[in-house]
Amino acid sequence: MTSTISDPPGEAGAAPASGATTLLLIRHAEVHNPERVLYGRLPEFALSEQGARQAERAAAFLANRPVPAIYSSPLLRARQTADAIARYHPDAAREETDLLHEVGSSWQGTPFASFKPGFSTYEERREPGDESLDDIRDRMLAFVDLVRREHPGGCVVAVSHGDPITILRVVLSGRPLTIPAIRGADYAGLCSVTEIVYEPGADRPRVAYLTVPWNIATPAAVAD
Repeated sequence: MTSTISDPPGEAGAAPASGATTLLLIRHAEVHNPERVLYGRLPEFALSEQGARQAERAAAFLANRPVPAIYSSPLLRARQTADAIARYHPDAAREETDLLHEVGSSWQGTPFASFKPGFSTYEERREPGDESLDDIRDRMLAFVDLVRREHPGGCVVAVSHGDPITILRVVLSGRPLTIPAIRGADYAGLCSVTEIVYEPGADRPRVAYLTVPWNIATPAAVAD
């Protein structure tokens, strides 16, 4: 495993040593969005056919991890990705939480073609409820605290969204939280897996960006 998210990607391999608390953060898979809008928290944006295949690959990749709980954002695309993972972990507890929600922005529903180059919803907040980088950082760190408190020594899966996951990666790496920092090469790709491991007694985790193989086989136990 790598020590920071700026290091080369890792592989699934064996689970961390006994006693470590592990959080596997997965970004949802590709969404059916033919109108190319910033869908944000709008309901009923489901996975595309390609997204369903992406979710299945990520699920197979995590099949051998001992997972007692699967959390997800309440949005459909995140729940569908979590459903794919849960097929391999039928006894895992399921829970939705707003801590993993997509960025709250009044710009949702706007076609991407309407935005000027360099536009950022964080710099152009229109409504009091529009989230800032700090707002998202705080709730993602609150979720990490929840996992460490509720599942010490366990391995928990959580399905969230690109910006929240990337913001957490930047913060845990110790880098300043800026717009350029979350728009660089470390941005969480579709159905990517970010592994966050807290060893017993450690205040700072090890964070790795795991590589999901495109040709991973589906275990026979859950194959259609």
